[in-house]
Amino acid sequence: MICTNCGKDLPNEANFCINCGTPIEAHEGQNPDAEIESPIDNTVESSDENEAGFSGFEISNSNYESEPETKLSDAEVSNDSGKKPKKKFPLLKVLIAVVIVAALLPLAAVLGYHTFLPAKLTLAYANFRSPNNIYDVIDKYLSNYENKTLKPLYENSFGKKAELSLTADESLLSGLEYSELGYLIQGINSISFTTETVTDVKGKKQTANLGINVLDTPFLKLNMFLDGTRFGFSIPELSSKTITGDLKNLSKLSETFPEIPSELLETYESMDPWQFARLQEEISFDRDELKKVLKDYSKVLIQSIDSGDMSIKRGQETQVLGSTLQCHEITIELDQKDQAKILTNILTKLENDNRPYDLVIGNFKKLLDIYGNMYSDLFYGFDTETYLSKENYKNAIKNLKNSINAQDFPEKITARLYLNGYDIVKYEYTLGAADEVIITVEQKVTDLSFDVNYILSAYDGSEFAYFNLRLRGDYDKNSDTTDFTASMDLDAPDAFASIDIKSDESLTSGNVIDHNFMTQFVFDDGYGQGARFVLKMSGNKTRNAQKLVTKSSYNGDLSFNIYGEYIDPVNFGLGFTANTETEYGKKVELPGLDPSNTLDISTAGQQEYEELMYEVYQNIYTLLMPVGLF
Repeated sequence: MICTNCGKDLPNEANFCINCGTPIEAHEGQNPDAEIESPIDNTVESSDENEAGFSGFEISNSNYESEPETKLSDAEVSNDSGKKPKKKFPLLKVLIAVVIVAALLPLAAVLGYHTFLPAKLTLAYANFRSPNNIYDVIDKYLSNYENKTLKPLYENSFGKKAELSLTADESLLSGLEYSELGYLIQGINSISFTTETVTDVKGKKQTANLGINVLDTPFLKLNMFLDGTRFGFSIPELSSKTITGDLKNLSKLSETFPEIPSELLETYESMDPWQFARLQEEISFDRDELKKVLKDYSKVLIQSIDSGDMSIKRGQETQVLGSTLQCHEITIELDQKDQAKILTNILTKLENDNRPYDLVIGNFKKLLDIYGNMYSDLFYGFDTETYLSKENYKNAIKNLKNSINAQDFPEKITARLYLNGYDIVKYEYTLGAADEVIITVEQKVTDLSFDVNYILSAYDGSEFAYFNLRLRGDYDKNSDTTDFTASMDLDAPDAFASIDIKSDESLTSGNVIDHNFMTQFVFDDGYGQGARFVLKMSGNKTRNAQKLVTKSSYNGDLSFNIYGEYIDPVNFGLGFTANTETEYGKKVELPGLDPSNTLDISTAGQQEYEELMYEVYQNIYTLLMPVGLF
């Protein structure tokens, strides 16, 4: 005898399939007149897991009323325990059959081998848990960036000093003889650059001194200041004059220098040098609210997928970030109508939800207000208040929803989600019936450490393209340091490109951190021609009690190579040393100006500019003569 459900060969006297637990109908046994009464109630009690674990995912039975019920067999299942079977079976066999079926039914309900409902419940919880972990990591990194970078720069004044010196040898530039490089190498090795700034972002004041040193001796220095939109600058080695003015009066320069495009001056006139302060003050994201919004729309996505489109398997091996894991595999298959339904439900949610508008469009309008004057030509004729109004936003969503046509979607989308426990560790999306496009996402998140891998492969029947981006951060809580790596590869039919970034930090003693950094860019056109850029740095940085960097010192080298079968190769190499110091709380002291040595662009005439230029030319000649550059 053969089970009609799973095809298992059974003894003639079997009443239940020993493989799947399905009761055997009377005509399949030896006694056609015998009736088999099932003691199993064909219902699955709802688990308290939804209330205890989903935390916001309210999945009611009404969502699944249209879904097919899981059946034990094609035979009717009676709940009337008062009836007795016409044929008595040995008690042991009945008990075994009851145990098998009673075990298989909840197993199917929990693990989802024979019903699609648990796949949806499992995915709902996993889709709550995994993004929640990722949101927490992003939130912590944003908080660290805000506390360690933005707030110290915005809420307090600070001073910063930096020095950069260069080193070169005969490998500086290929193709030139050493004799030709001699003077260039000597000049590079003798030059260093210094900067010293004091900034008060809130007070909108800044002083800056930029210097060029030759053989550790000051050669040229540019002094500048900003006070709101008023500016001033001087180069003492070239002129005793300080040029001052207001950015709002730059168009006055066109009267004396007509060769300067008036449009350019007008652009700089409308520029706000303190846009960073306005961004900090006026644009804000409620990260908790954003987190709620993303969760809500994730919930809409899950609820929009019919349970019948899902299946789940347990104990499936898959590769995740280079390791083999035993995972629960949830498969979701969406045809064009399914995809249209999901998009329609999301747009319906957007149509009745003001939060995305306030979080995104509202801040975008503020961003346009901050930068709009400077880039007015780009937004000419664009009425921000009208085009970006909430009414237009709602109408645009409504029109988009009404224009949805299932035929416009990919023929088929297959999504496979791999769960390790209840953490989603891998997503795999296949677009098209012939696997034209495959998108894979692998992820692992632990506290502030993360490892994420994005893969996209596309094949159109003749050509193949591949893109891979992997990001990894290993955070050490005890030392508050992070090792970070990033790699990106693009392999297209006619080109290959890759970018690699690596940063290692280790706390050595006290507040001193050793830091190594490397970035590399490689490009090849597929025909033997390409370029390679490499930057390497190693050094250390010192932090204060608030873990803000107060001092750093690095040595590094920069190399650039161009190669090709039909071009002369170019190899460029340069070394450098960089040192910085930061003093938090240092006050800005604007320079005092002597009216007799000040040229104000709002009042200066042609003669004053000519006198200034004559003085500059004379001093340039005098300055360069001893250096032997003339």
